[in-house]
Amino acid sequence: MSLATCNKLGTFPPLAFLKVAILFILTDNFVIIIFICTKIANKKGLFCIFYLICISFHSTFMDNITDFINNQVKPLQVNNSVDEATTIFSDLNYTHFPVLENEVFIGSISEEEVYIYPNSDLINDHKLNLHRFFVRENMNWFDVFEEFSKNHTNLLPILNDKNQYIGFYELDDVLHFLNETIFIKENGGIVVVEKESTEYTFSQICQIVESNEAKVLGAFISNVTDNTTQITIKISQHNFNEIIQTFRRYNYTILSEHQEDSYLAGLKERSDYLDKYLNI
Repeated sequence: MSLATCNKLGTFPPLAFLKVAILFILTDNFVIIIFICTKIANKKGLFCIFYLICISFHSTFMDNITDFINNQVKPLQVNNSVDEATTIFSDLNYTHFPVLENEVFIGSISEEEVYIYPNSDLINDHKLNLHRFFVRENMNWFDVFEEFSKNHTNLLPILNDKNQYIGFYELDDVLHFLNETIFIKENGGIVVVEKESTEYTFSQICQIVESNEAKVLGAFISNVTDNTTQITIKISQHNFNEIIQTFRRYNYTILSEHQEDSYLAGLKERSDYLDKYLNI
């Protein structure tokens, strides 16, 4: 199914990417780019999620970014009423919506602000408060995501090199694509490790996994303190216990729990034996 046909009512709005970390993982055919995003908020609550982009070396993905341009929903005009804008936000789950004046893009009206204005007002009465962010049609995915992040929006107006409005991107379309990536769909196990921030490297992490005849399906930085860094890794299911023990030999702390962990199983066995001895 085409991403452009995704349900428009299912848009997930990330309203604030307050911390972003980026990691490149290379495989035979893809580069996986990890965006770690925290404190993503909307009016319905708080969320913590991460985004992944899987980009083919064959360039078909990057070349087809314009396939996601939505021009089926017409932009608002400055002579439309605030009530008409309210109807748009009631029908479609957008945080912003583009506004044109004489076919020229002048900004986007915000859902949060539109409910403050009197319904009888024209958008023109408030055009100084419009949000001027937009992207170019030839922007790559990295820049597009950066604009989503910076502007706390789930809709980005698109202008061509002549500054003509040609449509918009929806974040939901991108998220739908990401759900089909190898990181999300491929079977595997998750391990969370921690080490001094100055001592770990992603090359070492990959080496540990691959030395045990497994593959790294993806990885991202899940937490950072003053001295330590936590890394979440998705690994193909193979020699999982051996991988965990190898991480320990390289002085990584294992934060996640695993039934296959013979080290913890041994500790539990000794603890049970000691308890039994003390109760004699």
